[in-house]
Amino acid sequence: MDKYSIRKIIKKFRFFLIFLIVIGLSLGVWSLFFSRDNYIPQSFIDARRTSAIVGDQIIGLSSESSDGISKIQKFQEDKKYNEALDAIVAERKRVSNMRDKGSELLQSLSAMTQSVSEIRPEASRTAALQAINYETGIVNHLISYNEDLDQLLQIIASRVLYGEDITAGFKDLITKINGEIGTINDLNKKFTEAMDALEKGLK
Repeated sequence: MDKYSIRKIIKKFRFFLIFLIVIGLSLGVWSLFFSRDNYIPQSFIDARRTSAIVGDQIIGLSSESSDGISKIQKFQEDKKYNEALDAIVAERKRVSNMRDKGSELLQSLSAMTQSVSEIRPEASRTAALQAINYETGIVNHLISYNEDLDQLLQIIASRVLYGEDITAGFKDLITKINGEIGTINDLNKKFTEAMDALEKGLK
């Protein structure tokens, strides 16, 4: 799946998420007056587990990417531009795999969102929606990461083909890419912590 298709899915998912928030708030008023039991539907729990697995796979790939970016940076510093190009091509394949995992993650998040309105009490439902938002952010940053890597490939190619000075642009992109990796890791950590706290609070 390409990044444009993923963007369309994200837009639809955001609209659906807003719709579910409205429904969730409505049900929250109902549950406030008619039910005080703690409850998480099994469909949400199953989708949450799948999301956690896929999220961990994305984090594993991002860790490998961090190592790959370090190699690219070293090749550039040593003026081994052809090797840098090869390393970027290999990295793009990894990013393609990460995008596929991002699509899987969106599917799991969609399943979570569909059942989040059944969670009680309202505070737990709100926490669940925040956790879902964290994981949605991962997909957004995967798209940005892919775009930055494409730019990195282009400037390395310009150095190999035309002898252009790429030092400033290269460093800026490396900083952005490492920042995206850090943000992806941080968002997944926040998701895990939020879900752990949610489940612990309902026991």
